[in-house]
Amino acid sequence: MPLFPPGVMVGQELVKLPPALVVRANDTLHHLEKSGVRPAHRQNLYLAGDPRPGEQQMEEVYAFLLEDMTPNTSLGEFLLEFKAKWLVQSPNAPQGWKRCRTCALRLRKYSRAIKKGKKVEWRGICPFDLVSNDQERAKIAVRHILQQPRSEDEKLVGRVTSALMGCPQLSILKELQASLDPKGILGADHKSKEFLTAMTLRDCTFYVKVSPTDVQARLGDFDVKSGEAGKSDYWIETERELINEGWYSGTEDGDYPWKAGGLEVVCRA
Repeated sequence: MPLFPPGVMVGQELVKLPPALVVRANDTLHHLEKSGVRPAHRQNLYLAGDPRPGEQQMEEVYAFLLEDMTPNTSLGEFLLEFKAKWLVQSPNAPQGWKRCRTCALRLRKYSRAIKKGKKVEWRGICPFDLVSNDQERAKIAVRHILQQPRSEDEKLVGRVTSALMGCPQLSILKELQASLDPKGILGADHKSKEFLTAMTLRDCTFYVKVSPTDVQARLGDFDVKSGEAGKSDYWIETERELINEGWYSGTEDGDYPWKAGGLEVVCRA
């Protein structure tokens, strides 16, 4: 039984590929790399592997054709991308917690950057605001999603907020995350299909195409999670650090911007 009803995910269709299409596409990618056109963070990433001579040949027969969410900028359209992350609190969070799992992890990450002398924008989306059913709280999250200067357009903020509050994706994700992982990272069986599905749903991407007359939201980027290659150990270590170092409770050591009066990060379920 599918997890999502029709129209919630980015549309996809299984198609049969023409012969040698993957090889030709990878040839193009290699050419773009050699000419310096391809972005550095995309280099060495290819379709179904690298078909260079001497490498393993991987001739794919099928692929998914995805719905095109590319905005038509000439019509005033633009695309927003964000991850809703943990829409329910981690079952392992201590009693009396002040921060959701997402905000706790974000601040821990930025604390390390600050210690290295880097300037960071430590504020970000609180997933609990997105699913609060409180329009003013949801607007706070939407402003982070829009970013400046769009976040200063109150009419636009209101339109996107109403659209996200009215779409089914957030409530479905919240319910699935809660039901599939009731024990949390420290208590779950990391090989179970349910737990790994929950972790996958905590990292999928929202694609929101905004036009002057419409707001269209889809879910995509379902990178199936696995506890292999040390990932399970990483999840456990991270969760324990969030607990033991006080990131959930707001008692972490350090003189950080968010520790100043009036700037504290306190999440509400």
